[in-house]
Amino acid sequence: CGLAQGRYEEALEEAKTVLGIDEKNVKAMYRAGKALEAMSRFSEAAEVLARASRLSPTDAQISRLLSRAKRSAREQSSSQKAAFGGMFSKS
Repeated sequence: CGLAQGRYEEALEEAKTVLGIDEKNVKAMYRAGKALEAMSRFSEAAEVLARASRLSPTDAQISRLLSRAKRSAREQSSSQKAAFGGMFSKS
């Protein structure tokens, strides 16, 4: 798997291929979420992981990664708002 070698785009594509065959493959969703998180695509990671969590609600690894992705997405959103917030305000 590309995740182990830090090849996150490759890992994401592999996961998408699997999900194209089996859209309820929780392991592929987890790997996609992990790859997206590693690429700082936190909102996308949270979406994929939320779907995985609905299919496998007792999976602790998915729950932990989902919580982390959600927190990172909020932090990323806040920092983007702070950086760009006044850029488009009306004068």
